[in-house]
Amino acid sequence: MTHRCLLAGFGVLLAIGTLLAGPAWADGPIPLPTDLPCDKRPPPPTPTTVPPPPPGEFGPTWAPTESVIAFTRNVNGGATTVEVVNSKNLRRWSLGPGGNPSWSPDGHSLTFIRALPAPKPPKPPTCIATVVDVFVASRDGRSQIDLTNSEDSSASSPTWSHDGSEIAYVDNHAGKSTIAVVSMKDRQERSLSTLSVGWFQKLAWSPDSQQIAFSDSNTEMPGTRIWVVNADGSGLRLMTHASRYQDYDPTWSPDGRMIAFTRSVPLEDAGHSRIWVMNADGSGKHQVSRHLPAGSASDWSPEWVAGGRALEFQRSFGVYGSGSYMVNLDGSDQRAVTTVIGRRAVPYLADAVRSPDGRQLAVTRRRSPTNPTWRIWIFSLPNLRATLVPW
Repeated sequence: MTHRCLLAGFGVLLAIGTLLAGPAWADGPIPLPTDLPCDKRPPPPTPTTVPPPPPGEFGPTWAPTESVIAFTRNVNGGATTVEVVNSKNLRRWSLGPGGNPSWSPDGHSLTFIRALPAPKPPKPPTCIATVVDVFVASRDGRSQIDLTNSEDSSASSPTWSHDGSEIAYVDNHAGKSTIAVVSMKDRQERSLSTLSVGWFQKLAWSPDSQQIAFSDSNTEMPGTRIWVVNADGSGLRLMTHASRYQDYDPTWSPDGRMIAFTRSVPLEDAGHSRIWVMNADGSGKHQVSRHLPAGSASDWSPEWVAGGRALEFQRSFGVYGSGSYMVNLDGSDQRAVTTVIGRRAVPYLADAVRSPDGRQLAVTRRRSPTNPTWRIWIFSLPNLRATLVPW
């Protein structure tokens, strides 16, 4: 489960940076009186010293039409910024504070989240002083709009529909987590599904923009499950009955007929994760990635390649390194893509995404366990020539 911890750490970093990370209390959170005005409440206890997240760059994502990459940058444990780089000439520019960038289908715009001071003075019972809004910006960053303008909410995981007409995101408000969709035409918003005792994870639009797949963790039920809901909020249906498993990272095949996902098993059952595939109606679930001996590696982050005939995914060997692999849908011809460069393993790789034309791979990587800085590298395929994106 090492990679789950790594990705969970990245999730907190990319979602809100240190501005909203909040303190970790030595003896757990202490409830504060909710009947007092916010400025009259007693100060919270002194937080336990928590080391800031390491500096680095994370979450590369390619523009759909050109050789341009967006990613999140964190400097010395400080707030995050959204960065863009041209993979051909390595020219890069910043869109300003934010994280979790996602490209529009035409590659001309990006959506991301940004932490801001609350627009109104904090009020009981929540006394929220900071919000996280969904922004949309042109690729050069010159035009930026606040799409959600929330007063007391925190947004995460903004994702563009494939037809470019809407953006789905997770709205966290007053202890509840809601999947919301906002129209790019008139900025009207609707809610699709709400959890009062849990949280939503990755959102994935179907290719026809009519459905959204997502995973959820519910404190009243064990495991993490995958659901699908229609874009108008109807037809909510459970796709995986997780029990003790953790099912997450849903991603649709290009034709919309299948969904790939990651399944993690408990430590008592070897404690590994593998890539699975199911039909769009939830039937036909089967495991496609394999490794022997059991539990010696963990796989995650499936991505459809070769026109939907294969999957690319990330694999971690713990302290022994990690890499990017491919496998056919029937589990055959599993092979390394970037685990070996020459005769040397590529260690400490967090994620890797292939360019739309299939000729390059953007990788988050650090050089050694003693070097805490994660950097974006670009590998040309198939010769695996590596280029470090300038800091």
